[in-house]
Amino acid sequence: MSETRPLEEVYGVKFLAVLLALLIWLTVAVERSGEVTIPVPVNLERLPRGIRMVSPPPGVVQVTVSGPRILLARPFLLGARCTLDLASAVPGSMSFTTNDCRYDMDGELKVVRAIPQTIHLDFAAVDAK
Repeated sequence: MSETRPLEEVYGVKFLAVLLALLIWLTVAVERSGEVTIPVPVNLERLPRGIRMVSPPPGVVQVTVSGPRILLARPFLLGARCTLDLASAVPGSMSFTTNDCRYDMDGELKVVRAIPQTIHLDFAAVDAK
């Protein structure tokens, strides 16, 4: 005698198979690499005492980031910052490349390019009275 399975059990197994296939497909699709360009604010830190900035500070840098698509979603990139260390600033004009910036974002994300590539800043000595 052959034993037959209830119809609900057959549909349940098929549903689980389709769900598993969909989850596998989503995992593969999300892990693919992609690129996105976002505006990143520039933070200036560690300006030496006795030095003041004469030129206006830069506002934002357009940064192209590559990495897994799931990490390129807006919530993961909201806290991104381009932090520029000014500890070596001296009176006069100085140029910093955007490669000198520390980008505060996930380690799996890679900065491909930034526009502008160079940030020009003017510094002057503070008059001591």
